[in-house]
Amino acid sequence: MEEAVSKIFDECQNSLAAHRKCITKLRSLHQQDPRVFAEQFAHNMHNVLAVYKREQTAERVVKFIVSYLTSAPVDDDFVV
Repeated sequence: MEEAVSKIFDECQNSLAAHRKCITKLRSLHQQDPRVFAEQFAHNMHNVLAVYKREQTAERVVKFIVSYLTSAPVDDDFVV
């Protein structure tokens, strides 16, 4: 799962158009194993936020993270 989540984060850096597809992929990974997914998601998110600079790729990833977290169903108890 580590590789899959990292690959999705890489994909979402390229364009905003890919975000919807990447969100769908992340949702399916989250449903498979929520605990492992949360660890991997947090790890990848931390990598971006720890060295955040005003670069387009970093800003796209931050927008993707926000889109993913705000698109969660109301009954979803996902916490990073």
